[in-house]
Amino acid sequence: MAAVVEPQYHADVDTRVSLDEYVELERATGERHEFHDGKVVRMVGGSGPHSAIGISISAELYLQLKGTNRVVHGSDLRIALPTLCTYVYADCVIPDGVPQFVSPKDSLTNPIVIFEVLSPSTEAYDRGDKFGQYRTIETFREYLLVCQDRPHVEQFLKQDDGNWLLKEYNGNNAVITIESLGCQLSLADVYAKVDFTKAERTPVPESEKRV
Repeated sequence: MAAVVEPQYHADVDTRVSLDEYVELERATGERHEFHDGKVVRMVGGSGPHSAIGISISAELYLQLKGTNRVVHGSDLRIALPTLCTYVYADCVIPDGVPQFVSPKDSLTNPIVIFEVLSPSTEAYDRGDKFGQYRTIETFREYLLVCQDRPHVEQFLKQDDGNWLLKEYNGNNAVITIESLGCQLSLADVYAKVDFTKAERTPVPESEKRV
C-alpha cells in the first residue's frame, strides 16, 4: 500500500487525533487512512500494475474458495490491531473462518492470510513495521509480499514455534501453495494482466541477484 502522512488534516502533523475523529475523517473524505495510536496516514493510489496484481490475486483466490466458508477481501477492508490502537489496510486479506469485526464498523480482527503489493515508497514499511504490527494478530499465519515490476513473491509462514519461514518464488512458472487456505496461486495468473513497463520499480534483493 502506498501511504503518505497527511498534514492537511491538522496544521501540526504531530497533533494526535481521537479514534472517533479518524472514523469521521474517513466518512467525510471517502478515502482510506491508516490510524497509528492517534497519527493519521492517508493511503494514496497505486500504479496500474499494482491494482491489476491485487485484483488478480483476489479473483484467483475467490474462484478457488467460493465453495468454502472463506471470504476474500480486497484493499477496502480495514484491519484492526487493537493491542496497538492501530488500523491499517492491505491489498488482499482472508479471515480465519467467519470474519470477526470490531468498532469502527467493518474493522477485521482475525486475518489469517495477508497480501501486500510492494511499491518503492512503502516496501520498507511493508517488510518492517507493518509486518511487525500484523504479527500481533493471533490468527495471522501467512504474509505474502508481491513485487509489481517482475514475477517475484515472498511468502512468510508462521511456524509452530512462533518463528516465520521465508519461501521465495520467481518467474511465471512458479506456483505458490497457500497452506492456510489449501489452495495455490500461479505467478502466471497473478501477473497475467501486468504491463511491467508501467510498474513502479522496487530494488532487487541480493538473494535474487545471486540466482
